[in-house]
Amino acid sequence: MRKAILPLMLCIILLFTGCSAGNTQSQAGDDTLCVVTSFYPVWLLTTTVAEGSETLTVANMAPAQSGCLHDYTLTMNDLKALEKADLFLLNGSGMEGFAEQVSDAFPALPAVALTEGEELLHGAACDHDHGTDHDHGAEAYNAHLWMSPDGAAAMAEKIAEELGKLDPAGADLYRANAARLGEELEAIKTQYLGKLTNKCNPHIVIFHESFAYLAQALGLEVVGVIAKEADEEPTAKELTEVIAAVQEYGVTALFTDSQYDDRAAQTVAAETGAMICALDSLVNEPEGDVVGFAERMRANCKAIVEALAPVTTLPAA
Repeated sequence: MRKAILPLMLCIILLFTGCSAGNTQSQAGDDTLCVVTSFYPVWLLTTTVAEGSETLTVANMAPAQSGCLHDYTLTMNDLKALEKADLFLLNGSGMEGFAEQVSDAFPALPAVALTEGEELLHGAACDHDHGTDHDHGAEAYNAHLWMSPDGAAAMAEKIAEELGKLDPAGADLYRANAARLGEELEAIKTQYLGKLTNKCNPHIVIFHESFAYLAQALGLEVVGVIAKEADEEPTAKELTEVIAAVQEYGVTALFTDSQYDDRAAQTVAAETGAMICALDSLVNEPEGDVVGFAERMRANCKAIVEALAPVTTLPAA
């Protein structure tokens, strides 16, 4: 049914705009190129790589407060944005359940999945409908690669490559921006990894599997995940298993997502005495001024070190 709805919506758009899907540079009659990103983390990385360009505009498709896109449904505004796009950048690896629908509706639009070909952590088996034709219960991968400093750097390099193809005159700028971000992220990882090495219990429990990438980068071991998806409530059995893991491994900190309800983590904390530390999964726009990708990654690493090694002297944020 969803596949039938999308072409109908597209026909309505084309009827009222009088345009055909294609390159906006020729439609607009100027040199502006339009890049559309699927959701906030991809937008944040892309705007970082495109900083300083006078040729590109970067538009984010899903609202910044949408969170992860597993169950996101395309809107009329999304289709209008894609109809005008010269390039569509998405996370991939199952994050955007509508990716096949976009490909069917806009076959001429270059669409690049930034996690394709990258080494991903294993995730939870898929047991609910993401709107795609795949087998439920099949092995899944953790698609939240942007939460890894190395993964985010690799995604930025791929963005620079694609922007350079679209705008060859700006290719050097995009490569330089991506390289600078990669250097910043590497420095952050190295700095905070050194603060944790041999100074804390490396076993942790996380609220959302996106934090598994950050744990890996800092040499930590995830022994329990409170909720595989941010909008899911763990069952009583799952909570019991997490509590048992906390007690078995002497876990001292539970890492939750500051943008979601932490009632389940509160239950685990009450049973075990472990403290709760809120992290940022970078899926939503922060309140106030927009904060850069590297700054938000640094804040996460600092929060982890403060929770696990509170006596350690920390560098300034």
